[in-house]
Amino acid sequence: MHAADFQRLVGEQLARIHRVALAWCRDPIAREDLVQEILLQLWRSHGRYDAARPFAHWVQRLATNVAISFVRRDQRQRRGTIPAEVAELAATPGPEPTDDVLRLLRCVERLPAHDRALVVAWLEGLDHAAIGDVLGITPGSVATRWWRLKERLQRELRGDVLDGGDGDENGGGQR
Repeated sequence: MHAADFQRLVGEQLARIHRVALAWCRDPIAREDLVQEILLQLWRSHGRYDAARPFAHWVQRLATNVAISFVRRDQRQRRGTIPAEVAELAATPGPEPTDDVLRLLRCVERLPAHDRALVVAWLEGLDHAAIGDVLGITPGSVATRWWRLKERLQRELRGDVLDGGDGDENGGGQR
């Protein structure tokens, strides 16, 4: 893939990259670092992209994996430089989230990484098969996990979940 083609394709996915970064990283400065890290990894990996698969799914998978690694590391040391063309993309501001989106993201950020990745992929509009492709699980597993997550998020958004748990304040049961 030529650099110009890569830049165009990534430019088309830039809003997705910013949304993934927003879902995983609330601090604006750290989020900008995350976007740059995602773009750097996309650049480094673009030779391994399989054109038989949707580019958006590849970007979602890579962005999710980079985000998970990013938030798990306390202190990071980056190596290498990002090409100027790709750095320009990172400087493009992402969309500002609404209050409802921020409220949902506060609930999502309390989820374990694998569940969080599923929710972010669903918010990106991916279907069960695509989410399974991104996360490396079957569409049936996606459907089951999504149903459980949807129930949990609905309870949490209604204020039924206390202390970020799965049920009641005594730690365990469903209401």
